[in-house]
Amino acid sequence: MHAIQTDVQASERFSLLELIGGDYTDYKPLVETEAVLDDSYYTNRIFQLIYQGYPLQPQFTVDRDVSEIGIPPKKGMNMLTWYPSYLENRSSFSLLDTRMPYRYYLPYYYKQDFVDIQYKIVNGYLQNTSQYQSQIKKYNYIINGVFPSINSGNYKVKMQYVLPGDIQGSSTIFNYTNPF
Repeated sequence: MHAIQTDVQASERFSLLELIGGDYTDYKPLVETEAVLDDSYYTNRIFQLIYQGYPLQPQFTVDRDVSEIGIPPKKGMNMLTWYPSYLENRSSFSLLDTRMPYRYYLPYYYKQDFVDIQYKIVNGYLQNTSQYQSQIKKYNYIINGVFPSINSGNYKVKMQYVLPGDIQGSSTIFNYTNPF
């Protein structure tokens, strides 16, 4: 499992301005999401495997624009693609009242980052293994590493209102739960 989505008790649904913005928001969403990386999956398994000491060497970096979701990918929350469309075209759809429009997608980005770095390390030392024995030993945890599945538990996400002009509004911490 590389994504968690969740249902809540029926309540006021999100609006298009909150999710994608509009004329009065300079087409920026009013709600920003960011993971709070204090869960055991990140702190005990992912951090040491991928992000501790990042970049290990200048050539061992990830192949994505880190300015968008960060390193580590704290902003790796993806909006459910159908949610805005249903708000506009099927507003009576009941799932809009109970489904959070964002899914916790950080494990997907963790894995992409792991594979990018692993590939670069392996290919960096593959040509001449005898010359790079110490480096191979140093990075063995990545070279022969296996990406860990996400743990069961709670994964916190900070949801922040940001008004036009980057004015911080109210915020809350929401828990996504992986029961498996």
